[in-house]
Amino acid sequence: MPAALFAAGMGVAQQPFQLDASFETSIDTWYVTSVLTLPDGDVIISGQVKFPGDLSFKALARLNPDGSQDLGFPTSGLGGGLLTAWNGKFYVGTGQTVRRINMAGTLDTGFNEMNNDPFFSSLQGGGYHVFPDGRVLLSGSHFLSDTIHGFVGTYQLIWFTNTGSLDTTRQHRQASSSIFQIKEQPDGKFLCAGSMNQYEGQPVGQLFRIHPDGELDTTFNTTVDWGYPVSFHTLADGRILCGGAYKLLGDPDTLSLIRLLPNGDLDPTFNNHIQLTYSYGSWTNYAPISDIHPLNDGRLIVTGSFDSVEGEVRGGIALLDSSGYLLNDLFDSPGCGPFTYMGSTGAYIRGIVPAPDGSYYIHGGYHGYDDGTNSDPGQRMVSRLYGLNVGVPQLGQPLDLAVFPNPTHGQVQVRLPEGEQGAVLHVIDPQGRVVLALEMAGNMHVLDLVGQAAGLYAVRVRSRQGRIGKVLVVVE
Repeated sequence: MPAALFAAGMGVAQQPFQLDASFETSIDTWYVTSVLTLPDGDVIISGQVKFPGDLSFKALARLNPDGSQDLGFPTSGLGGGLLTAWNGKFYVGTGQTVRRINMAGTLDTGFNEMNNDPFFSSLQGGGYHVFPDGRVLLSGSHFLSDTIHGFVGTYQLIWFTNTGSLDTTRQHRQASSSIFQIKEQPDGKFLCAGSMNQYEGQPVGQLFRIHPDGELDTTFNTTVDWGYPVSFHTLADGRILCGGAYKLLGDPDTLSLIRLLPNGDLDPTFNNHIQLTYSYGSWTNYAPISDIHPLNDGRLIVTGSFDSVEGEVRGGIALLDSSGYLLNDLFDSPGCGPFTYMGSTGAYIRGIVPAPDGSYYIHGGYHGYDDGTNSDPGQRMVSRLYGLNVGVPQLGQPLDLAVFPNPTHGQVQVRLPEGEQGAVLHVIDPQGRVVLALEMAGNMHVLDLVGQAAGLYAVRVRSRQGRIGKVLVVVE
């Protein structure tokens, strides 16, 4: 029974963004950079994490709807950065480049390793953007040696095809230093932030904007001259919210959240000098505001590495009004708690992500979460909060699989119900290891288990519609 229905049956009413204690991970260290929510309630996570028994960090993993580790998903070092869903697969940043991954957790061999391109060598990582057709715009600072098309040297904006090869039809762009963040606006232009002061030979602030083809947008100018924003949100009227840690020319304060007019000027109607503090002292490299999530009524949820806002306790998450002033409607609580790793103590919430079922996920680096009503010291790095609909709806009905023969001496046929076409399939051995991972094109597949040791195997299938089925198979 979903936690919301159970609590309602007990006469306890949830509030929006209260902690859903039915979701709890076993991650101990270190942080979760990005989450990708799936229709079936699973969550793919990217970062640097260790589960119980792990000797080394995993950069990519999948969690079940209750937060437990999905052992059918191969944890690996394939990720670590931003997750972006695309066409039944997903892209993930790796620190320097980008990979494309199948939903089964395996590398998509249809997208080349970028460093295998003879004209490209990765140097300083940055951000990336995926276009609808699968092409990628990569930022950072990287070396090109395409003498045929005249791109030789260090470039900060580089286009790749949807197969992972350098796009020789595009003009790659240069700046005087690395571009760390890029974010597409609704009109197709890109906001760029980094440590540069020139772009294509023209002076720019450390936050500037380009046209879709990479040309500098000279109608947008800012005075950011130290630090850089890490999160952006463009409002319907063209104004832009920017979160991070940076300074504007002539302003002595370090700013964490500002609103810009469409031309880049500071919006004087916004509380651009909101005060956030961080008392732990060990993780000061994390931006005070790392994510901005506007609600439909104009209020803003902000997350980051702060533990107070305007002198009031807020553990990594807070609610602001549309003008940037602190509200007590939600998150009036201690929030996330600290933990110590390798002598450094800190706590932060990297972001908040809405899920298909109406709930929200917060993620970052923390131990424990207190929403003001419920305090759960067992929360680790990813937590689920009730949505504005005050509940987590029932997930879809499980997938009824037909598997035969069972028991088997080797080959076994797996058939999906009528109407289901395509799925991700895993075979898990008695020790919990994934011994086969593949994608079904239709509604039937013959598994070859010849050579597998005798024992009880789990066959786990996730359909393209997000339904899950699992059946046990005896190999004799």
